[in-house]
Amino acid sequence: MTRYLLWCVVILLLPSAALAQSTTILVPNPLARSNPDAAVTITSTHAVVVPAGTYGFVEISSQDQGNFFYCVWGGTSVAAATAGQRSFPPLSGYVWDASNPAPSGKALDCISSAASSPVTVRYY
Repeated sequence: MTRYLLWCVVILLLPSAALAQSTTILVPNPLARSNPDAAVTITSTHAVVVPAGTYGFVEISSQDQGNFFYCVWGGTSVAAATAGQRSFPPLSGYVWDASNPAPSGKALDCISSAASSPVTVRYY
């Protein structure tokens, strides 16, 4: 009974802003992995940017202000807008997460429309 009373007093004394923050949803990392942001240079020769695996989160973002790059999961990317691969215009990006998962067991292969395009990649 004492704990219940104390809990009621605490709730009554909390400002409404603190109560509003209680609706924040924190997304866990179910695979217990954490990789920092990695700087990657995508060139005009296709290459694997994210190795094959099972990921709960993959983010790729272009730091290039003038060139496109193209990526495909589990295949070989080509430097043109092609069905089955994703096209990234300058300064764009994409996130694969729980609501839009990356394909399991497949590597992300990318290619640039120019000699090189700097991108930032994070996955876990």
